[in-house]
Amino acid sequence: MGLIQAPYAPQVAFERPTEDADGNAAWVPVATVPAVVELTGPGLESGSGTTYAQGGTVFVPRGSALKVGDRFEYGGSKYMLAGGPNGDMDHPFTGTDFGWVSYTFIGQIARWGRG
Repeated sequence: MGLIQAPYAPQVAFERPTEDADGNAAWVPVATVPAVVELTGPGLESGSGTTYAQGGTVFVPRGSALKVGDRFEYGGSKYMLAGGPNGDMDHPFTGTDFGWVSYTFIGQIARWGRG
């Protein structure tokens, strides 16, 4: 068991892309784990400010077996993991297992209308 515990972290379901028997894209459940989501942005995608992308960092228990490309839903939006696990090691000086790793994620690009 890791040093850091998050007893009130919500359970978040992660999915992985795959193909069905006909070669169509499909999403299969990978894991449902406690997660702490930190949103950043939104970052503007166009000079006119009509599109944006939301991203951030998600912290999950170490050993959750998530991979780049896995996605999850949070706050009504879907996000995709954009990198491998950060901090997936014991502390180099003390050997302490903090029990959590972080992943960077990106969100879907959305548009908002002009008022």
